[in-house]
Amino acid sequence: MSASYQRFLDFFELVGTARLDGLDPSYFEPMTADDRARAYEFLMARVQKGGTDESVKGLFLADERRAVVDAGELLEAGLLRPDAELLAAWHIYRVTKDVTKVAYFPKHMTDAKAELRGNAAYWAPASAPTHSLVKGLRGMVLTETERLPRIHAVNKLLEVHGVTKENTDRKEYSLYYRGLWSDDSAVINATIASLDRNRPLTYLDN
Repeated sequence: MSASYQRFLDFFELVGTARLDGLDPSYFEPMTADDRARAYEFLMARVQKGGTDESVKGLFLADERRAVVDAGELLEAGLLRPDAELLAAWHIYRVTKDVTKVAYFPKHMTDAKAELRGNAAYWAPASAPTHSLVKGLRGMVLTETERLPRIHAVNKLLEVHGVTKENTDRKEYSLYYRGLWSDDSAVINATIASLDRNRPLTYLDN
């Protein structure tokens, strides 16, 4: 067994903060083709049982081309756990630009679990504005009561409209950001209307 493959296996024995960084390309780049194939099958066995965001990420790092097909089949069959579903949809959209995968993000924006709502907003592709995605993000901005999910929703809605700190005047960015963070729904709606006027969207599903 090669040292690189053993390091990969050892990752799954890590616990606590040692595992927070997750799998990254450094685990796979030193592997031979055979080791990568073994790692892919190891991860696929986990993903087939519902998967996690960690195992799905590793699957795409091990063999992106195969993962698009295999994870896509599990995704469409509804066999993935929610976090794995989000990561699979994100990776498949990143690779294929298949707009149908965007529907998986708003699906989870009203989940009972705050962490999942936040992850849905965080992983939603800002470059893929569909009507359901934008509606989901706006709904979160208006109704979300947990801080972290709302942070992700506000940031992503601004990004969808092309408003970032890097490309927007500081005063203008602050105006939009504070408007979306208002406790007054009328102010939030007015801010959204302003974004629509000044930073109009081109929906992918027109």
